[in-house]
Amino acid sequence: MESARSLALLLCYWLQGCARMDLPAKRSHHADKVRSGVPQRALPGNDARRHALSLAAVCVCCCNHVRSRGQILCPGCHQWKKKRSSGNKSCWPCEKYMQLHGHWPGDAPAVAASPPPPLFERDAATHSHLSVERRWAITLLHKMKRDDAAIAKEVDCDVRSVRHWIQHYQQHGNVDDLPRSGRKRKTTAEQDEAIVAEAKESKFTTPRRIKRKLQLDVSIDTIDRRLQEHGLFGRVAQHKKKFSDEEKRKRLAFAEGYKHWTADDWMRVEFADEKIFWGEGFWGQVFVRRPKGEALNPEYCVDQNPHPVKVSAWACFSGHGQGYMYLFNENMDAKLLQGILGTHLVESAELHFDVEHAEQWWFLRGDSFVGLQRDRQKSGIHFSLLQSILLNE
Repeated sequence: MESARSLALLLCYWLQGCARMDLPAKRSHHADKVRSGVPQRALPGNDARRHALSLAAVCVCCCNHVRSRGQILCPGCHQWKKKRSSGNKSCWPCEKYMQLHGHWPGDAPAVAASPPPPLFERDAATHSHLSVERRWAITLLHKMKRDDAAIAKEVDCDVRSVRHWIQHYQQHGNVDDLPRSGRKRKTTAEQDEAIVAEAKESKFTTPRRIKRKLQLDVSIDTIDRRLQEHGLFGRVAQHKKKFSDEEKRKRLAFAEGYKHWTADDWMRVEFADEKIFWGEGFWGQVFVRRPKGEALNPEYCVDQNPHPVKVSAWACFSGHGQGYMYLFNENMDAKLLQGILGTHLVESAELHFDVEHAEQWWFLRGDSFVGLQRDRQKSGIHFSLLQSILLNE
């Protein structure tokens, strides 16, 4: 259809050009004949050209008429398409594209420039409290001659907050919070001093006992807060052995006597100690959360066996590695310890030291340094001599 239309237009233009070239001469000759009274006669050349020109015009009109009745120009893809029975002025693919994207395929909208992100991200947990960084940012942007609305957009806060902190900075020269009075205290200054004095005098007391002794009309939580304000916190007391003056003197003498030892000297020491592992039936300090009146409920109680299951272990090690371990259920005494030292200690020393060349090594028990001093006074802890002592004792 496009080729026929183009050919018809080309033919039409050609015929028009030919007619314009020949018509002036014929027109003058024809005028002379009319003036001389000679009857007019149609020229065969002009009639043929006019007939061809009329035929070309008819072809062009017919092409446009056929196209306008059977096809439409789609505004999306700009192509001639067959008319649809629904009466839509676009083809089916372009219509669907318009429904999904809101514009024609060839008319993609320009992407708008996204605004710059705010300086700070909003924290949902503290939306009503601005951080110190945001407050200083407000004052800085205000000094840069930014208006309040622009500052609120940059800092991501309300305009009223911007005005508040600008005024606060102008009055106080900082962005710190002003001191607040808070809720009225339930205790007086004299009662606070009495609470702290009682806790310092009786170090193992509790807030409940302090409340009962001082007859305070406040909760035990209030008493606990007063103690925490003065640096007295409730903790579980640690078990620590109290040493006598003689034990302290011996420990200090041991530290002074062996402080010159090097790392190589301590590599020749065999360390040993005992440990008790408690099994079912042993309970230390256990915390439980229970409702009121349920203190004796078996669900909230622990069953402590007076003779719980236990397993004792003796083990040794040195700088060269781990030694052997001995497990037993009896109580440790001199005879049991002699047997352990004669077997497990000697065999562990064979793993760590050069026994064949009589390398000198030392033995230290974990619970006391006396073993090292006593054994050193006996024989210098030479391996062969220690073995003979243990077997003959």
